[in-house]
Amino acid sequence: MTKMNPAIKARWVAALRSGDYDQGHGRLHTKDTNGISSFCCLGVLCDLATKENVVSEVVAYTTSEGVSMIYDDDESWLPASVSEWAGVDHQGFFIEGMHSFQFSTLAELNDSGATFVDIATIIEEYL
Repeated sequence: MTKMNPAIKARWVAALRSGDYDQGHGRLHTKDTNGISSFCCLGVLCDLATKENVVSEVVAYTTSEGVSMIYDDDESWLPASVSEWAGVDHQGFFIEGMHSFQFSTLAELNDSGATFVDIATIIEEYL
């Protein structure tokens, strides 16, 4: 795995700690029927990439619960365009050295109940 771009890493960690993003699970980014967004930790990185015009965001599909957003044909995994921009591995986002954790990917940590603050600390330490 290549070393993550330090400037993007700092922005991602700050965004995760900012309180500006509601944490969601199972998808990068969803909007409920009231238009309120929820993000996976990887979706926060996608949102930062969208603001830099690295990736486009489109509505994947509408359900009775809201909409699921797609970034470059991905709604659950980090798109290759975002991983290349950030300098990270998009295939499962494995974190080397996380032997003390039950889960080995950021998506698994996010979906298992780790908070954005917890995940930001892991990103600082391991990426």
